[in-house]
Amino acid sequence: METTLYSIADGVITTDAEAKITFMNSVAAHLTGWNQEQARGVPFADVFHIVNEYTGSEIETPVAKVIREGVVAGLANHTILIAKDGRRIPIDDCGAPIQYAKA
Repeated sequence: METTLYSIADGVITTDAEAKITFMNSVAAHLTGWNQEQARGVPFADVFHIVNEYTGSEIETPVAKVIREGVVAGLANHTILIAKDGRRIPIDDCGAPIQYAKA
């Protein structure tokens, strides 16, 4: 499964139940400016800093909603990711809970 996550053309970041990063693929690393070693154990919101394109106001990360409500959470239109180096990247994103298959 890890090979698949590394190979996906979209940015993929996983967290634990406290929203601390446990995995990041190379696309996510490129977008955020953080490599996996730097990001591991860091709160998701510190790495994935998002704001509204027009107002500049911070937006709740989808991970916060996923952890709180256990549902798939998407972002509104006009969301900007602010990378570690200050780049502003328009993004479309969603977060989903990982659920273990029942046998």
